[in-house]
Amino acid sequence: MKKFFLNLLKDIPLMLLSIFLAFLVWVFASVSSDPTEEGRFPHTVTIETVGLDENKIITGGLPYTVSINLRAPNSVWRRISLERVQGKAVIDVTGLEAGTHQVPISVQVGISPIQIVSFSPNTATVTIEEYETREFGLTVNETGEIPTAFRADPAVLSQDTVKITGTVSQLDMIDKVAVDLDRTNATESIESTLAVTAYDESGKAVRDVDIEPEKVKVTQEIRMRGGYRILSVKLAVKGEIAQGYRVDNLSVDPGFVTVYSADKELLNSLTSYIETETIMLDEINSSTNRKISLNVPDGVTLVGDPTVTMNVQVSAIEGTTTIAQIPVSVIGVDEDGNTEVTISPSEIDVYLFGPIVALSEIEPSDIHAVIEVQDLENGSYQIAPKVEISSSDTIAVQSLMPATIEVHVSAVEGSAEISPVPVIVTGIDDDALTNVTVTPSEIGVDLFGPVADLEKIGPADILAEIDVRDLESGTYQIAPFVNLSSYDTITVRAAVPETVSVEVSRTMPTEEPKEEEPAEENPAVSGMPDNR
Repeated sequence: MKKFFLNLLKDIPLMLLSIFLAFLVWVFASVSSDPTEEGRFPHTVTIETVGLDENKIITGGLPYTVSINLRAPNSVWRRISLERVQGKAVIDVTGLEAGTHQVPISVQVGISPIQIVSFSPNTATVTIEEYETREFGLTVNETGEIPTAFRADPAVLSQDTVKITGTVSQLDMIDKVAVDLDRTNATESIESTLAVTAYDESGKAVRDVDIEPEKVKVTQEIRMRGGYRILSVKLAVKGEIAQGYRVDNLSVDPGFVTVYSADKELLNSLTSYIETETIMLDEINSSTNRKISLNVPDGVTLVGDPTVTMNVQVSAIEGTTTIAQIPVSVIGVDEDGNTEVTISPSEIDVYLFGPIVALSEIEPSDIHAVIEVQDLENGSYQIAPKVEISSSDTIAVQSLMPATIEVHVSAVEGSAEISPVPVIVTGIDDDALTNVTVTPSEIGVDLFGPVADLEKIGPADILAEIDVRDLESGTYQIAPFVNLSSYDTITVRAAVPETVSVEVSRTMPTEEPKEEEPAEENPAVSGMPDNR
């Protein structure tokens, strides 16, 4: 038994070596079948802050995300993508006091096996401040002036204090807390709910603090002084607005004025309004703003500006009319006279919209309808005419009838006789002695087509041919075949003359006896000297 244990102890190193070698073989096989790759973690990793005391707050900007580089097998990378594996980044501020600190960032990825090679950023600058709530007294900032005839009592707040929560540095900046009450031209008591604002010593609002409550109720009694009275302003008008126009608005500003009188009975006997100077409507044909005076009763003093602003908004009454048979002009035609443009119809009816006064004065000669053809190729088109009105800028074209015009653009055509054009003979056999005489040997060619193309053609551009391939000896009247392949827009109307006289004479050649070729002689036999 003892011997068995001794042998076992001797074999332990060999066993451990075998296990280690087997592990290496497994690692090598695993790496070979599932190689490791390095890359950037594909999902967004946001940063979380932990450990912050309740009475503290982090101010300033912190990084929002981190970028992580990993090393992992291919199978793990596939799982990261397919399973949407998430990462985590943490800034731990546990136990940190108020102030600025450089805090490391820790990252984790919820899968293994992986190796985090690097990540950025790996630290963050954290500024921590104390956070507390203080109570401040509340005041009223009164702005704007009330009319002279009124007096205001002190403003009353629904509460005298508010609580403000924020960082210590922000709370230390607060100089006063107030609501802003605008009393401009107020003639009645004010009761309003206003926002509370914290101000620093320079009068600027302190931001990023929480005020409780955010709004408070403010009341202020406003009463009229003795000897004063407020009267509405009545605009005195006569006549009627000019024909073709209407009054859209007729008003005065201000609509109320204040008067003063030491005579209480006189003051109470006044009507509720005061009239302006008389305005003649028949003299107004456009909108206007102007100062006008008030008719103030005797014994009464007007407080403030003795005039008011009259605002009269006048507009023309609009309507429609039709101007028929307006001729349509064509512009943009080539000046060389080689282009022809036809339109149908040549007149249109124009429907107009605008002030009836302007419409009543419009004449057919004031309307111009044109078609622009400068960039058009040959062909047919449907084009809407452009219509302009020279006599008025207040009239608009509502529609046209017809809405489009048929426009046909083509080249100007004509005829021309080109001469002299030589007549070419073709089809002469190579194995026969053929003599062909053409009379006349030159002809004229009558052509038809666009004038611009006809002007370019010369005799050299025309081919006139007579084919005598199948003709026996004799005299014939034949119409030449005329070809003008370079111009497909030109038509050959006739040859002048239409036929030519062709005299064909064929003579078959006689056969001459063939000479026998001499036999090739041997130099030695032919008596040539032997130079050997």
